[in-house]
Amino acid sequence: MKATLQNLTWSAAVVLCAFAGGANADPQTCIALNTVELKAGKTIYLFSGTFAVADPQGHEAALQEWTQYATSHGFESMGCDPRNYKDELAGIPPDAKVVSSGWTPSQAAIHAGSIAFNSGKRNFRNASACVQNVPEALLNKCDYPVKIAFCFEDPMSGSGNTFDKTCSTQNFGITALLAAGEHEQVGTYKYMYFFACEAPAAPTALRFQQNALTGVCLAP
Repeated sequence: MKATLQNLTWSAAVVLCAFAGGANADPQTCIALNTVELKAGKTIYLFSGTFAVADPQGHEAALQEWTQYATSHGFESMGCDPRNYKDELAGIPPDAKVVSSGWTPSQAAIHAGSIAFNSGKRNFRNASACVQNVPEALLNKCDYPVKIAFCFEDPMSGSGNTFDKTCSTQNFGITALLAAGEHEQVGTYKYMYFFACEAPAAPTALRFQQNALTGVCLAP
């Protein structure tokens, strides 16, 4: 069953988006939900397929455009998941309706990584190799200041502002600026993943998949 957004008169919807991406990229599917109408017990899914972006910066830019698009049509963005079209179809209730949104991101979003690099806003210096996780803390062993993004493998880990920064839910924390030799307490945890950037760049476009936390180091 197909319909355009202009013809959409049903109540609740999950919207799935798609666009072409770079090579060697994992499939991604974005989702938006009409949470108000969902309470009425009505479910309608809007599909436009699966997209792939090799560059995290392009992924983040497309996600921002998707969020704006979904909001303008009365939906709340639920983010983008590393699942393809078939995976999403398999998870849809058998009595749900399926329609097409026809949404695609701009070329500027798809090429955001190269645009940032050419404009001098991108810094590829990844400081993760000289950062160490020590008991309940992250330690900067680099000889320069860093900012560190992190997440925990297990839910309910961390404490205070770091509580429940869980990798599988794409929920991340970022430390304050840490000088060489400084550390920041992050609370109790069993397993942690982190991604660090040399200051003044800061971690952005963060994604956790395939047991790795990846991102982009953006200069101010």
